[in-house]
Amino acid sequence: MKTQKLITRYKDTRQKVIQAFCDKHGLQFQYWAGNGFTEKVAFNDLYYFDLKDIIGDLEVNAPKGDIIKWYLDNQKAIENNIPTIDYYSYAIFGLRVNELESES
Repeated sequence: MKTQKLITRYKDTRQKVIQAFCDKHGLQFQYWAGNGFTEKVAFNDLYYFDLKDIIGDLEVNAPKGDIIKWYLDNQKAIENNIPTIDYYSYAIFGLRVNELESES
């Protein structure tokens, strides 16, 4: 398969994943943040998620809204100079920022 065809298929599939994520969480896709090669996605003028976290959310069938709670918790942690956690640890292992805060 030619490279351009693979890229086109990837972009089409990527958009379908984004649409499934939007449908699940009631979000509206805005744009791919950064340069043309980024995997960071902007939604609703508020949220920026990495494609790997979007796919992870759908793969593990995390509860609706969990990724938004995770995002907001991490934003508060950054503002308060507290360590953040990755979405995988949040979704799979139930780790929460406030647990890290109490350990510091």
